[in-house]
Amino acid sequence: MPQTIAELTLGVFSSHITLLLAVAVILVLLGMLLEATVVVMLLTPILVPVIKAAGVDPVHFGLLMMTLVTFGGMTPPVGISMYTVCGILRCSFTIIAVNYCLFLLLCLLLF
Repeated sequence: MPQTIAELTLGVFSSHITLLLAVAVILVLLGMLLEATVVVMLLTPILVPVIKAAGVDPVHFGLLMMTLVTFGGMTPPVGISMYTVCGILRCSFTIIAVNYCLFLLLCLLLF
C-alpha cells in the first residue's frame, strides 16, 4: 500500500518541495487534533516510502515531521501541549497563546 501511495503522490506533485509543503500542512493539522505519538506512529510507515521516492533525505524529513507535529500540538484551538504548559506554569491560556503565536510567526518568517 505505501508503494501505491508513493506512485500516486509522485504523479500528483511536480517537485519534492510542493510535496513537502503539502505534507507539512497535513502534519500540522493532524498535530492540532491528535497526540504527537499517534501521528508519528500512524504516518511514518506511510510517508517514508513517499518521501524516499521523491528524493528527500529521510533524516531531514524526520526532523521536519517531529517539528511540525510538535507545533501542531501547541497550536490553538486544541493545543494539547499548550494546556499542559499552562497547568505547569500556572498562567492563563491567553498569555501563552499570544506569545506562542508571535513565536510561530517568527519561525514562519525564518523558514
